[in-house]
Amino acid sequence: MLNRYSLALCVLGFGACRKPAQQPLRASASLADSHSDTLAVLRGRIRGIGLDMTEPEVLGILGRPARVNAPSYSEMIADTIREWRYNGLQVSFYGHRVQSLVCDTSCLTLDGVDIGATKQAVLAKYGAQSPGYDQVPDYLAYTLGHTDCWLGFELTNEKVRQIVIQCDYA
Repeated sequence: MLNRYSLALCVLGFGACRKPAQQPLRASASLADSHSDTLAVLRGRIRGIGLDMTEPEVLGILGRPARVNAPSYSEMIADTIREWRYNGLQVSFYGHRVQSLVCDTSCLTLDGVDIGATKQAVLAKYGAQSPGYDQVPDYLAYTLGHTDCWLGFELTNEKVRQIVIQCDYA
């Protein structure tokens, strides 16, 4: 499911509406990345959950979700979408793997950023955002590894309101 920033990024020509890559995201997963404009894939986690994790892995970390939406088929990605909701966290599965995380309550990242953190705190942890994302106001985005995925921070009054991890499905 595309949120308003995915749609904005798509419309601005930065993707966000592309079909997921067929290769697993874990292939280049390391905590360090040689390119300064990207974050390592493993840094893209909220509450310990990251992209490409399976349903059993998510259950093992977060337990049973508070709500599970009925599966739906998406022509755009040619796969089934499932959404699990936890307190303040939405986990979307394409097929049976995590492809999107949207969090607005207790969203601690591996780097210690959570809801309410200042824009300056995000910039101190992650540096300047990845190239191409600076045209979306009140949003900081960081590419994860060499993928079409990113870690994003939606800001209101210079404070983090929502944290998103998702991929470009154009």
